[in-house]
Amino acid sequence: MAESNRKPLIIAGIVAGVAVLVCVVGVGFGGGNQSADQSLQTRLTGIGPVAVLTTADLILTSGRCAIAGQQIAVAQQCTFSIAEFGGSFDLGPVTKRGTLTVITAPANVTVGMTLQGVDASQEVEPGKSTDLTVGRAGGSLTLTCPGLDPCQLQLSAP
Repeated sequence: MAESNRKPLIIAGIVAGVAVLVCVVGVGFGGGNQSADQSLQTRLTGIGPVAVLTTADLILTSGRCAIAGQQIAVAQQCTFSIAEFGGSFDLGPVTKRGTLTVITAPANVTVGMTLQGVDASQEVEPGKSTDLTVGRAGGSLTLTCPGLDPCQLQLSAP
């Protein structure tokens, strides 16, 4: 057998040996059905396709709104910006998602979003919810409460 014919076989043998070694070490030293170490779980949090959109992600840019925990009190209209996210080497979440629920309002609340230059808005009745999804580029969220009475909204995990 010529030397040029043996080289791919040698490389394939080395790769197969490494694969078998990884499997043996994984089975031998793996935790089986035990939960992963809590510190490892904490370090890996946020590395995935979706994260939860919270009020901490909302930065008030105009209007009169107050945030307390996950609740938003809207007096007529306000706009929030949502900063870019993704983390180092873009290993963070691809999107952030949340559910916005209108708790109290005199009439329908207008929820508007601008994402990557595209505007979209929706009327949400009191007691109803709408899902919000934001990509890595961030965007803005505008909440409009009709009338003079403030509206109470809640942002929660989807």
